[in-house]
Amino acid sequence: MEFEQYNNIHNYLSHHQHPDHFNLQEKQRLEKQSTNYIVKNNFLYKNDKRKENNLLRVIRKHEMEPVLFMFHNDPTAAHFAVDAMFEKIRTRYYWP
Repeated sequence: MEFEQYNNIHNYLSHHQHPDHFNLQEKQRLEKQSTNYIVKNNFLYKNDKRKENNLLRVIRKHEMEPVLFMFHNDPTAAHFAVDAMFEKIRTRYYWP
């Protein structure tokens, strides 16, 4: 997720404040979009539509490379086929 979008949702959920420059339509869009997210331990999570009561940590664009490295190259990670690796990441993280 892009940095600004992540921060807007996180700040709205944490402090119920809209960015000062938002017009009414943008405020309403942010409020509607935020219903699918929660803040937990200061991280943004999205409700998993595929598995009830499961939260997916929202990763920001700059976090993508470390996550891919962790699931692919890290010595503690096993190397899986592409589909299995994608499924493993998809069940833990969310990026739009």
